Amino acid sequence: MWTGRQTLSSIESAIAKLHGEEGQLDGALRSAVGDAERLRKERSDALRELARIKLDEMTAGKLVDNLDAGERRAVQILDDYRMRIAAATERREALLKEVAAAEAERHTAAAAMEVALEAVDSLRAQAEASVQATEEWRAAKTARDAVEAIAAEAEKKATASEDELGAKKKPYDDDPLFAYLWRRRFGTSQYAGTGIARAVDRMVAEFVGFTDARPNYAALIEIPLRLREHATAKRAALEQPQGVLSEIERRAMLAAGVEAKEKTLAEARHRLAVLDDTVEKKHGLLRDVDQSRAVLVAGDSNPAYNEALSTIAAADSKDDLRTLYMEARRTPTTADEAVVRRLDDRRDHHQDGHRDHPPACGDGGAFRSTRRG
Repeated sequence: MWTGRQTLSSIESAIAKLHGEEGQLDGALRSAVGDAERLRKERSDALRELARIKLDEMTAGKLVDNLDAGERRAVQILDDYRMRIAAATERREALLKEVAAAEAERHTAAAAMEVALEAVDSLRAQAEASVQATEEWRAAKTARDAVEAIAAEAEKKATASEDELGAKKKPYDDDPLFAYLWRRRFGTSQYAGTGIARAVDRMVAEFVGFTDARPNYAALIEIPLRLREHATAKRAALEQPQGVLSEIERRAMLAAGVEAKEKTLAEARHRLAVLDDTVEKKHGLLRDVDQSRAVLVAGDSNPAYNEALSTIAAADSKDDLRTLYMEARRTPTTADEAVVRRLDDRRDHHQDGHRDHPPACGDGGAFRSTRRG
């Protein structure tokens, strides 16, 4: 009869054995999962390689008959892609011609505008030289020059007063008590102090002599302002004699026939502006076409090829090995048959390791019996 210790030892041994078996099962499961993942990847790579061989044969024109749905879809993808590329290229070439023609037309218009401008400038120079010899023009210019001299002198005095203001008002600004009372508007109707604040401000004002200093400081600030207003008024007064002088010159140019030439110049400028806009719009359209074409060829040199490749591979993944082998016999190359054999070998290897699973494709023996050679 077992003792309690023996019974406990037996139970512990059984548990340890179960743990060991559990670990073995976990290891086997992980190995099986890893093998299955590897085989799936190898199968996916093989199917993509098989699709590439088919697609290369199709694009070379060696495989055109008996195409399945996936292969026909792949052909359509490549045809559509080539058509989009061709359309974008054709549109780009057409726009390049349009841009070149518009730029040539703009160049001609720019040359015409320069000729019209030179004609106006030449006539204006002749008219000015002629009118400046008249007594009317000389008198108008003398009157204009006199007003301009007065305006210039007034501006000179205003500028000098503004330059001197900083130095003259500095002693006042440096006195904090004076500056405080000035900011408070003490001594004016704008002062708002009451009660004790008013009494204290009054004492401060008496202490610094604010009542006598304030008018002087106000005058320092006021003088540059008044001088600047005077200078501005004198400059505005120059408009009248300048207008008289300009009117005399304008009459002389009109008498010389400048109006017709100015009209020609205006028309030339307008035409050039229109052509500038046209050229810019053509360049914009060209940029849009270039961007659209760049999207078509972005990344891979032929993104449609990858799409077509994936389409064939996806369709082939649904076929059994017998079908894949029969399709491989359509092409003159044996490379696709070799890929199908690799798929069959991987299928056999997978079944050897998992005999309790049913075959993934059609009967392997039947497939092997149809191989060439």
